[in-house]
Amino acid sequence: MTEVSAMLLLRTKANDAGQYWKILRKFYDRTTGLGMHIVRVPVGPNDFAVEGMFYDGTAQNDFSLKTGKRLDASRMAITPFSRANVLPVLKDILTINPEIILYLESWALPWWMMQGKY
Repeated sequence: MTEVSAMLLLRTKANDAGQYWKILRKFYDRTTGLGMHIVRVPVGPNDFAVEGMFYDGTAQNDFSLKTGKRLDASRMAITPFSRANVLPVLKDILTINPEIILYLESWALPWWMMQGKY
């Protein structure tokens, strides 16, 4: 579930809620749909992001490549766009299939790793 996918689904919901729920049921309903049970959510920069990433993965909010130790995890945060777009769609999917597995993984390296500073 990329930011762009969620954004388009929410636009559909705003324009035609029935169609939105039909789409979600078609994919995730275990009885009347395909019964998909895994939703992949990219947490880093990806080709289909609006803000660039699902969570604030700056060097200060992630982990140190120098020490290999995680920094203060409480400073990691879901981006405002993802909070407003991705999370509502994921919650709606969970109402259709509460056994959904959310698979959060990095799509690409965080932007700060590509800067050559660490």
